[in-house]
Amino acid sequence: MQEFAGEPSVQISPDDVYMLQRTFDRVCIWCSIPRYGKRAQMLARNIIEQFRNGVSDEAALFESAMWQEQHSDVAQYRPDA
Repeated sequence: MQEFAGEPSVQISPDDVYMLQRTFDRVCIWCSIPRYGKRAQMLARNIIEQFRNGVSDEAALFESAMWQEQHSDVAQYRPDA
């Protein structure tokens, strides 16, 4: 997750990084997404984008990521799953 967090000028606290990682891991498990590959990168970027847009509750991030995953074209084709 840290490699997707972006510029060094945009700091995310260690506690927030752990929370984002937990959210990412849970979505990967629930949706059978390999933790490496294009689909995982898109998921990580989406979670971080939501966080930067003010969604800081772990449950809300998970729900948002699950919704996005279930409604994305990538999820339907599963090229690297």
